[in-house]
Amino acid sequence: MAAPLLETRDLSMRFGGVQAVRNVNFTLAEGELRCLIGPNGAGKSTFFKMLTGQLQPSQGQVLFRGQDISRAHAHQIARLGIGIKTQVPSVFDGLSVRENIWLAASRAFRRACQRRGRRDAGADGSHRRGKAFSGPTRTWSAAMG
Repeated sequence: MAAPLLETRDLSMRFGGVQAVRNVNFTLAEGELRCLIGPNGAGKSTFFKMLTGQLQPSQGQVLFRGQDISRAHAHQIARLGIGIKTQVPSVFDGLSVRENIWLAASRAFRRACQRRGRRDAGADGSHRRGKAFSGPTRTWSAAMG
């Protein structure tokens, strides 16, 4: 039997005296779809943040294809293809829909080129853009926090 795609063993998270997630054992097989539902404050977001490395579990393990990723950084876990889509969209208010899509697509294209070892990808993916796909022309900044 193959190892699960994703698994947690006794995964727990404490915030001071509050036990947000307690001893969760979870498995997800390749190609399987699971949904997690529950009331506000039940620990759903905390659980997903532990899966993606945004929070380090107080105890327990997160395994991806049998490898312990419990202490991996969020960017390392994201490179494995593990991510979450939150309810609140992550867009830049100062940009149009087209510009937001362009920004996301150009970032994904650069990552794909890096994975394939291509060095000819422009920092903005400009070598792939034609007249039908031109990027944003205005400047903007985004605060991270």
